[in-house]
Amino acid sequence: MRVDATATSSTTRTLAGPRPVETTVPVLDTARRALLVEIAERYYLDERSQQDIAGLLGVSRSTVSRLLAEARDAGVVQIRINRESARDEALEDRLAAALGIRAWVVRGHEDGSDTLTAVGAAGARLLERTLRPGGVLSLTHGSTVYAVMRALRIEQLPGLRMVQMAGFEVGNPLNDGWELIRLCFDRLDSRYRYVHAPLLVSSDELHAALMEDAHQRETFSLVRSSDVALLGIGTVDPVSSSLARGGILTSEALEEARSRGSVGAINGFHFRIDGSLVEGVDHRIVGVLPTELSEGARRIAVAAGRVKAASVLGATRAGWLDELVTDANCAEEILSLLTARPGRTRRDATARA
Repeated sequence: MRVDATATSSTTRTLAGPRPVETTVPVLDTARRALLVEIAERYYLDERSQQDIAGLLGVSRSTVSRLLAEARDAGVVQIRINRESARDEALEDRLAAALGIRAWVVRGHEDGSDTLTAVGAAGARLLERTLRPGGVLSLTHGSTVYAVMRALRIEQLPGLRMVQMAGFEVGNPLNDGWELIRLCFDRLDSRYRYVHAPLLVSSDELHAALMEDAHQRETFSLVRSSDVALLGIGTVDPVSSSLARGGILTSEALEEARSRGSVGAINGFHFRIDGSLVEGVDHRIVGVLPTELSEGARRIAVAAGRVKAASVLGATRAGWLDELVTDANCAEEILSLLTARPGRTRRDATARA
């Protein structure tokens, strides 16, 4: 994305059919161009919502929308498609056939932040096509889920409700849920219901009391009725685990989970590579298992990096995922694991349930 404050060209080339066609671009006076540049910078570079910009400038949201369209038409905003980050459709087909779920794979990057951004953008495009007015979207935490919500380009869906699937990851600023809630409000201006509790509590008595709390029961009831669930997949790698980084699990507890065969977790619920649930690690988690969602819910998982491969495979075999958005490096590693350790697919898990 480029915001051009100096260009004065009166023509541009656009794609219309098989051949480029010359179209006339309106010539702007200095004041008008300055206004369009200011609005474009706030929206595209500062990532402010149209409603925020409208409030700052004292105009309506529809006026901001029209001015953004004018900025594109006038060449102030120029959109570039980076095809090097496009999807790898051949790898998608191989992964989908191997796992028995729908798969979206973006081409790999060596740098972790680039991979996260690419997966987040692909997840956002899928979510934009999936969400419907009046629907219910449930969310886990995590950096990849945050990257998806940050990349959303839609701003409002009438009647959309969003709900947190589990308690907060206290101690992990990016993944703790509060920042995600703020982002959801800013991006979608929707109603959001969250869990008034940490993800993992200190005693069985407190856990029982929280799970019986009227607010939590209403929240989890809404989760179970979700149309769409956006799931981040955690790893048990000591360096990469958000649960370890945020202090949710001590290094000893994480090692205990690994010794019991855990390869990953969703909402703090651990599973093995064969899809079986690891008991004893998650008995004080304030949250909902993906298997508790309604039968018609679309469970969309997002995962970035090779380190997530075993986690994705275990979650798929557990029957927790319907769709996966990931990168080529993770996808290739999953296929390697399947070759080394063949086992049941998502279809097998569903058939046995």
